[in-house]
Amino acid sequence: MNKKILIIDDDEDFVAITKTIFESKSFQCVSAYSAKEGLQKIKEENPDLIIVDVMMEDMTAGFRLVNTLRTAEEGSEYNAYSNIPLLMVTVFEDVTKIDIQKKAGTTLLPVDEFMRKPVKPRELLTKAEKMLA
Repeated sequence: MNKKILIIDDDEDFVAITKTIFESKSFQCVSAYSAKEGLQKIKEENPDLIIVDVMMEDMTAGFRLVNTLRTAEEGSEYNAYSNIPLLMVTVFEDVTKIDIQKKAGTTLLPVDEFMRKPVKPRELLTKAEKMLA
């Protein structure tokens, strides 16, 4: 069975291009265009990997989504999804001038990997494949 990737980003062009990259390598892709929709899709689709942007409905929507997943307590509706690998892909650092990449994997930014946009397709694919291995 093919691995399922959920792409959560309000940039429809980024989502379309990213889906094309992964589908060309036989991954199944599902998309959401807001953090709110992303949380719903996580429950519906139970993906193997989540690629998430930061700035969607507002400047920190992606951060809240990540924290909702990673801090889900037993009995929470998101507890079953708290260990899904998370790849944050964003322009947040360029817009805010705040260097958050070094915080990836910490309690401040509990994602498994971090990439700045624009991403190179080969690097994105390689990183995702490594996370799914």
